[in-house]
Amino acid sequence: MPRSRKRLVIPGSIHIRGKKVPVRLDSTLWAKGIAGLAERCPRKIRIATDQPLDEREDTFVHEILHHLFEGYPISDRTEERVVRHLTPALLEVLRQL
Repeated sequence: MPRSRKRLVIPGSIHIRGKKVPVRLDSTLWAKGIAGLAERCPRKIRIATDQPLDEREDTFVHEILHHLFEGYPISDRTEERVVRHLTPALLEVLRQL
């Protein structure tokens, strides 16, 4: 019998590298074609509410990874490629916790 997949809880804030990062669900992003944003000044994660729950969880992990890369000397293009590659694997691990 297949096990049901655990859902990630998307909290109101998360600590990344010792800094509190607010997490906000945003009803305006999806209409602009944006699933999520990792804002750096001020630090904040915004996630579009109009996407399916699975995609919202994926976006949450994706934006966390962007915050983890803050300060690393890589191009935005390279960062996005790495984040897109790591997101599904990290999401799979987190759903097991």
